[in-house]
Amino acid sequence: MVAARTVVVVLLVVLAGCGGFADGTDREPYGVDEPVDPEPEELLPGVTADGVSDPEQLHAAHFDALEDDVYEQTTIRTTADESGTVDSTVITSETVGANGTPALVVVEHWEQAPENLTADPTHEHRIWITDGENYGKQVNDSGDVTHARNVSVGLLEPEPPAPPVEFYDRTDAVEEDGDRIHLEGAGDIWSYENASFTLSLTDAGYIERLQLDAEVGDRAVEETMVLETREAFPLEEPEWVEEARAADEAE
Repeated sequence: MVAARTVVVVLLVVLAGCGGFADGTDREPYGVDEPVDPEPEELLPGVTADGVSDPEQLHAAHFDALEDDVYEQTTIRTTADESGTVDSTVITSETVGANGTPALVVVEHWEQAPENLTADPTHEHRIWITDGENYGKQVNDSGDVTHARNVSVGLLEPEPPAPPVEFYDRTDAVEEDGDRIHLEGAGDIWSYENASFTLSLTDAGYIERLQLDAEVGDRAVEETMVLETREAFPLEEPEWVEEARAADEAE
């Protein structure tokens, strides 16, 4: 009986050393994993219902969507004094062909509110651009007309009065509206102070409309921009371009 007890004791000692795993490591018991929230669905590249997650990606999508398109962009800018009286309206229209030419830029200036515009602007400036040349026509406050060749023209791009990324960085709310996405926000944007804005983007990713209210110095500014794409360039060369050519050849 003594021998039997000895075997039992040895067996218990051996088993006591086998409480861990075979590799000698103790492991915590399995617990319940914390739930993982799914990534928000992108409405457009770089934007979700929660906001603009990647301004640069959304900025690139705007230009990628319009890269080979003919477009017309019209911007109406009004300024008002401290009493709220509108004393200036400037309408800028850009009709631009694929790859940037041909193009017609028209800038018309009135010293009136949009609802009171007369038939003719106070002064206007027109530029016709084709491959290798451009011509300008200017009508001053007195009605005098001048023409010029190779007028200095800035880079024509389908964008608001400030780069799109500036608005995306200041977007506070995103609203879905059918196949349109509206971005709303506020802040100082370039020369615009205390600005508030609404951008409307198409499902292709480009900005179709901007409504902007802001201050520039002591003036209240309101700007509306509308951009539309076209299947083909809709304009013929204006008649005044031939007059500009003739004036240039006469010099």
